[in-house]
Amino acid sequence: MGKLKIFNTKSKKSSVPAKRDDMSVIEEKLDEYIKKTSEQIKKGASKPTASNGTPMEKLSGAAEIAARAKNIGRESKPDGGMLDGYNTIANNQAAKAMKAGIKAEREKNNKKGITKKKKK
Repeated sequence: MGKLKIFNTKSKKSSVPAKRDDMSVIEEKLDEYIKKTSEQIKKGASKPTASNGTPMEKLSGAAEIAARAKNIGRESKPDGGMLDGYNTIANNQAAKAMKAGIKAEREKNNKKGITKKKKK
């Protein structure tokens, strides 16, 4: 599957305020990534035809799944294919799971009264 693209970005300037903790920054990046990939999935899955022009309603089973995955892959990359579509879906779900894990950990720490120490 590879690593999520949100961790591949390089930035010369940080636009993140100094008071925010690292998890907030990661959550923000995850939100952006989830939004972007969700839109790609929705757009690709709703295309009325497969890449070869066959109407989706004429396809079924594995052929329909493969065609929709390829359409999703083409939304994520101009020359994308079926594997790119599956990776987009998998990475979208992984990002959602990571966000849920961060939220659960934060709630657990809040119940215990643990907060991240601020740097002086």
